[in-house]
Parts: sequence; structure tokens; C-alpha cells
Amino acid sequence: IVDFVIKLPGKGDGTVLLPIDAKFPVEDYEKLVIASESGDMSAIESSSKALVEAVVKQARTIRDKYIDPPHTTDFAVMYLPIEGLYAEIVRKTETISKLQNECRVVVAGPTTLSALLNSLRMGFRSVAIEKKSKEVSKLLIRFQKEFGIFSNYLTKLKNKAKNFGISYQQCLQLFFQEEFLRRLAGSKYADNFVLKGGL
Repeated sequence: IVDFVIKLPGKGDGTVLLPIDAKFPVEDYEKLVIASESGDMSAIESSSKALVEAVVKQARTIRDKYIDPPHTTDFAVMYLPIEGLYAEIVRKTETISKLQNECRVVVAGPTTLSALLNSLRMGFRSVAIEKKSKEVSKLLIRFQKEFGIFSNYLTKLKNKAKNFGISYQQCLQLFFQEEFLRRLAGSKYADNFVLKGGL
């Protein structure tokens, strides 16, 4: 059974389902993290390859089990629940192309899922899904390419984590905390918050 489905407007008064399935190849990802932290280039290459193969295999499963037009959209979303895992996959252009073209699967991570769903909401508004789902799929592909820029930031963070001798996950956490505070400080709600210990 698919993890989530989103009901989208279909033909007439009908609806169509968008499958969203969460995947986490934990063993392959942990091997890559360990190899990255130890600086073992051979292990990094082999574990990265194994991780990609696991993700592609899961994408094929999603395609075969959950994509069933006209009852569903002609694509599905694979949710990768850890930012580092998402960044590792999305920075590989050939893998993303394979997922989209062969498997008809778009990947999303914790920071991109809500933006992706908002894009869907706008794309499917007041259109018949059978006629427009492929156009929206192209919109999502363009959306994902833009987030390739985001993956470059994560790659730089990975290098900084190694240089400063801290774990990649800890570095990611610090980055997102700082980014949240930066955006909050520039928002109209800034005066409504006081950091604990900041007085």
C-alpha cells in the first residue's frame, strides 16, 4: 500500500490520485555517511553507487505498483526523509533523469516536499488531469532542476563538515537552524520572538 495519496481534480467532478511513497535505504545511506566521514574514496564511490541502485530499484517498484492512469497521475513522488539522502540523489543528474524518464518518479526531500505540493496545487487548479498531468510533470522537472542549486549548497556543507571535524548531520542541522533564524529575523514576525537565553 502506498504511504500517501493526494486527491487532485480530475475530469468533470472526478478526482485523480497522486501517489507519494517514502523510501529510506537506511543501510546503504549509513555506509555512505561512514565512508564520507572517514574520507575513504573507494568506499565512498562503492557505497554511493549502491545507494543509487537501491533508490532506482525502489522507484521502479513505485512505478509498477502505484502509477495507474487514469486513476492516478502518470507520475509519482518518492519522498526521501533525510536531507543528506535527498541531496546525494538529486545532485546526480543522470540518476534524476533516469528516475523521471524511465520510472516516471519525482524525488522530494524534507525541505522541498511542501514547495512541490504547492506547485501541484497551482498546476492542477481548474484543469482536467487527463489533459494536463504530463504538463504538470514537466513543471515539476523544472522545479527539481532549480533545487539542484540547493544540492550544491549541501555539497559545500559536506566539505565544511569534514574540514571542521564534525558530522555531516550536525552541520546540516546548524545550517537549517541558522537559515531559519535568518529568515525569521527578516520577517514581520521578528519582534514576536525572543530566543531563550537571549535576554
